[in-house]
Amino acid sequence: MNDSLHEPFGALEKLRLERDRALEDAAKWRRRYETEAQQRQAETAAADATIRNLRAEISQLCQIGPAARPAAPAPRPLLPARDGQANTVERLKYELAQLIQSHDELAAALTQEQRQHAKTRENLISALGEALQRTKSS
Repeated sequence: MNDSLHEPFGALEKLRLERDRALEDAAKWRRRYETEAQQRQAETAAADATIRNLRAEISQLCQIGPAARPAAPAPRPLLPARDGQANTVERLKYELAQLIQSHDELAAALTQEQRQHAKTRENLISALGEALQRTKSS
C-alpha cells in the first residue's frame, strides 16, 4: 500500500519534469527566433539606408544639367574620371543607369531577405509546435 501512495507522486514529478523541459525548449526556440528577427531587422535597415542614399544620389544627378547654376557645388562623381574626362551628360546618364540598376538589385535582395525571414519564422514556429506536441504526447 505504501508503494501505491508514492506512484501518483512519481507520475506527477515526471510530468513536471517534462513540462520544464518543454518550457526550456520553447525558451530556446524563442531566443533563436528573436536573434533571427534582429539579424533580419539589421539587414533590412542597412538595405533601406542604402536605398535612401541611392535615391538621394539619383535625385542629385537628375538635377544636374545645363540649367544648373555654375556657382552650385558639383556633386562628387560616382565613378572616377578616366584620362581627365569631365562629367558629361552621357557620363552622368551612365552613372544614373548604374545607380538605378544597383537600386533594383538591392530592392530584389531586400525582397528575397524578407521571403527568407518569413520562411525561417514559419520553420521555427513549426519546430516549436512539434516540440510542444512531442512533450504533450510523451
